[in-house]
Amino acid sequence: MKIAVIDLGSNTFHLVIVDVNNHTYKDLIGKPLERIEIARKRLYVRIGEGSLALGYITPEAKQRALDAMIKFREMIDAYEVNEIYAVATSAMRNASNTVEIVDSIHQLTNIPVEAISGAQEAALIYKGVKAAVKIEETSLIMDIGGGSVEFIICQPNKPLWAQSFEIGAQRLVDNFHQNDPIQPEDLLKLEAYLEESLQPLFQALDIYKPTRLIGSSGAFTTLVSMHRAKEQMPIVDPETTAYELPFEKLIEIYKGIRYKNHEERLQIPGLSDQRVDMIVVSTALIYFILNRSNIRKITASKYSLKVGLFFHALEKLQSSR
Repeated sequence: MKIAVIDLGSNTFHLVIVDVNNHTYKDLIGKPLERIEIARKRLYVRIGEGSLALGYITPEAKQRALDAMIKFREMIDAYEVNEIYAVATSAMRNASNTVEIVDSIHQLTNIPVEAISGAQEAALIYKGVKAAVKIEETSLIMDIGGGSVEFIICQPNKPLWAQSFEIGAQRLVDNFHQNDPIQPEDLLKLEAYLEESLQPLFQALDIYKPTRLIGSSGAFTTLVSMHRAKEQMPIVDPETTAYELPFEKLIEIYKGIRYKNHEERLQIPGLSDQRVDMIVVSTALIYFILNRSNIRKITASKYSLKVGLFFHALEKLQSSR
């Protein structure tokens, strides 16, 4: 049985194809999924670029999305996939022309796409993180997407609170990082905006008092890569699914990059071209949350929504047998 999962994010579309053979959900929890993964593809579609503020997907962004999904269809056919699960997040769920985009994708590729709610997205992220990280204390999971950011407060065996906020990295760039390098007054405006927008999160932090931050997005794994490159540490074992990021090192990285311009950021080891435009606001957001919560322990999860979607699909298929 081959399963394809597709995450149509606001910036990047991801495809992962897995051959589950006779594995069950319980077999695979806590195991590196690379052992059964047979293909993956990431395309920088930027469907939210020029679309998030307008509230609809622009014709240019729509065409990039269709081109990406056609490429995914070709891979899915080549690997003779049995089941396809595709979800779209913030940019698509908030666009006025979502139905048109989803219908166009289905007509061209026969891939059904579901634009999921923020609550559904948070639930899938939690499921993915649980597969990567051994959660041993009350923790705050944070997933920074292009359009939205999901926060989940959880104990070792259950989620306690979750909410999605439309404050993703692309939105923050559009609103606060039009000057490059970003200006000090823009960072102050960004912090004031976060203080106003995240009041429900702060109330939840006061109630549950998490002691660890678990980051489950590309921003966190990028920060780990930057830290390891700076410290000349060995390449991470590909079977490792969770990485520790020392608090003081994150602060060093943030203070080192926040006033660099695009070209200067491009020269930073461990920072990919695809992350270079959003890393400043993403790290500013993480820094703000850490200071607002007094959390000092940080873990980066290798898995997030895609893996959560895979496990959701596997459970669904096995329960229907």
